[in-house]
Amino acid sequence: MTDTTETRFRRELSSFFAMTLLNVVFAVQAIGLGVAYIVASVHGTSELPTPALRVLAGALALVSLVLGLAWMRTSARVLRGVTLVRRPFRRRRGPASEEDVTRGIVGLVAHYREHRRTIRTMIIVCVTGGLVFLVQGVVAAVESASVALGAGSVTMNALALVPAALISLVMGLVALLSSYYFSRFSQAWDLRLEETARAEEQLKVAMELDAE
Repeated sequence: MTDTTETRFRRELSSFFAMTLLNVVFAVQAIGLGVAYIVASVHGTSELPTPALRVLAGALALVSLVLGLAWMRTSARVLRGVTLVRRPFRRRRGPASEEDVTRGIVGLVAHYREHRRTIRTMIIVCVTGGLVFLVQGVVAAVESASVALGAGSVTMNALALVPAALISLVMGLVALLSSYYFSRFSQAWDLRLEETARAEEQLKVAMELDAE
């Protein structure tokens, strides 16, 4: 086991952790959006002009709340498994032993195998959320520039938009990069699992032939 193998495993583990953590963040945001609109509707502060739009927005808010809760539970379950694999390597200061890295790889691939369908959906959610954050960041940056140009100087209102723009841009880039790298790693894991399945099938056939 070489240092390159450990380095690659750490990259796989980091991208897996980031991708699952961001899915939890996106689920929390969906819950927040749903709750915010429901509360606004209850207090009569919704600014939608027609009853039909308010009903539609309320339905979407309810769907956002329900899906957010369900997805947070699913993502948290996957995140918990990744955290358990990641914990020994976070606490280690020096290089890991060959046995530890092998144990970590086996644990990570087994966790991926168990939740493979869910994780594929998580990649899509992460890409979508990353694009949404990038758009938000660009919009906030444009608004900040517009406010500054309209006032003829940098004002407090313009400066107030800068942190929101930076946070959105950074989260968008992190989401897209983590999902991109993890999708590459997951393709390699899929090949490993296919090879393992073929080996198990061949072993099963060989054992049946020997039994005859």
